[in-house]
Amino acid sequence: MNFSKIFSTSLLAVASALALPHKAFAETGVIHQVGDRAEGGIVFYVNRLGTHGLVAAASDQRTDITLSKADYSTGLFCSNPELFDENAELYLDWRLPTRNELKRLYNARYLVGNFVEKKSVAYVSGNMNMDSGIWVKRFEDGREQYKSPHYLPKEIKTFNIRCIRSF
Repeated sequence: MNFSKIFSTSLLAVASALALPHKAFAETGVIHQVGDRAEGGIVFYVNRLGTHGLVAAASDQRTDITLSKADYSTGLFCSNPELFDENAELYLDWRLPTRNELKRLYNARYLVGNFVEKKSVAYVSGNMNMDSGIWVKRFEDGREQYKSPHYLPKEIKTFNIRCIRSF
């Protein structure tokens, strides 16, 4: 039995199968890269094929807000089209980032741009629970903290909201 021939034939079959989706998307022109302006905002994460990923709005939707129990409604922060630019207004599926998506957004902050980088300001994740708390991240130093609605540390005075969407 010629294992070398079987292996190389199998390897070619796998390579061809993996290339098909990429080729199909390349022909339709919907391959995206981190930093692209597309899908209503700026791409900050893509899968390895460039066919699916995450887009952040070009600017913050809310700034200098204080969170109380009354503010723990994630649907209200990203649902107002007036808070977005013209391109982003075309999409209705904006939402707050999850904790992990907020980490990805922080890692791509220089490509996305327009973030407030101060110790007194943190960005909010969509993992909110009125009784237990929220995850926030300071873009000034990358520090991530879990905040109780009953206690917010003195160094973080306000929160900003940057909405994202999947494509």
